[in-house]
Amino acid sequence: EEPIPLETEKGALTALWVHELSFKGVLLEYRKEGKLPRNFSAWFNPPGQAPIPMRGKLERMTEHSFGAYHFSKHGKDDAERLRQYILQEHRRKHPSLHK
Repeated sequence: EEPIPLETEKGALTALWVHELSFKGVLLEYRKEGKLPRNFSAWFNPPGQAPIPMRGKLERMTEHSFGAYHFSKHGKDDAERLRQYILQEHRRKHPSLHK
């Protein structure tokens, strides 16, 4: 799967790209020189979905300029939209598990 860039509130691309996503956090690639940000606030805009706001705090760094971030609080509706997106993607990638 291709990573998805996070966006600003106005839709401009950031240097943070989503590689893995869970209910509790996200693995981000930082495509810019320098250190990973300790915190981020941006919008996740997957194809065919309305943008979902995300905020997170760096928990640990991994290889290749990746950072594992733990989500800060979501609004209830945003958390549910994120959960639905994750479940939809899991069904798409693993259809035999959802029969």
